[in-house]
Amino acid sequence: MFGGLSHRPAIDLCKLLVDITPNGLEKVFLCDSGSVSIEVAMKMAVQYWYTIGKDSKSRFLTLRNGYHGDTFGAMSVCDPVNGMHGMFAKNLAKQLFVDSPSCSDSSDNGEEASIQQMSESLKNQHQTIAA
Repeated sequence: MFGGLSHRPAIDLCKLLVDITPNGLEKVFLCDSGSVSIEVAMKMAVQYWYTIGKDSKSRFLTLRNGYHGDTFGAMSVCDPVNGMHGMFAKNLAKQLFVDSPSCSDSSDNGEEASIQQMSESLKNQHQTIAA
């Protein structure tokens, strides 16, 4: 996190990233770790909804079996059952979880069930989901 400061290698990297991404992706936010990048993304999602007057959209819909980092926001979207952060459960924001896809091959029906569960969660909880 540069906090208003920068240096030539960072500027060059950001220009390169903008050049190789599709048009319209012209902003770069550098983070010092994966956990911090998750925290920033979560805050950006909540801030977006807040600024357009939908502050009830503050929860996150995430997949079970996921790992997103060790900061409190990131831990809140990690698997609450199989993850390693169970001892912090009382301190974490309560998020929404769906099963991760179980599509091991083309004959597996797990993919369709996963899509259905995600669709139902979005339909039923869309008023509270930020991302």
